[in-house]
Amino acid sequence: MNKIEELIIDKLQEMKCKNIKVYDVKNMTPLNEVTIVATSRTSSTLWGTIHAVARVLHDEGIEISHIEHRNSTLWCLLDANAYLIHVFIPGERERMKFDDLFKKCPVIYSDDEEIEESEEAIYKTEVSFYDEEI
Repeated sequence: MNKIEELIIDKLQEMKCKNIKVYDVKNMTPLNEVTIVATSRTSSTLWGTIHAVARVLHDEGIEISHIEHRNSTLWCLLDANAYLIHVFIPGERERMKFDDLFKKCPVIYSDDEEIEESEEAIYKTEVSFYDEEI
């Protein structure tokens, strides 16, 4: 792992991201060398996390081509040419099975932490007003 990858991982960990994975995608695409995927703590920390990573890259002189983020989004993307960084809200990454895209790519780094919240906890809330017998 190189210095830039380590700085990105350190910033993601500082921002309390979970399930950080770094994939070597050189043999998958000519556009990027590394794809980094992480899950933020909440939807409200998503933009702050991507912005913090962007500052680290800027400080290191890495050009940022594009940041994709919209209000109420479930996923942010930062394209820094050789580095492509995806940050998801809890549950969305699993729902999309995003990591399956990189099954054939070598894993450079993995923190092996499971996401605490499941997809069901985020997207499904079952409420019944008739649970009690009358």
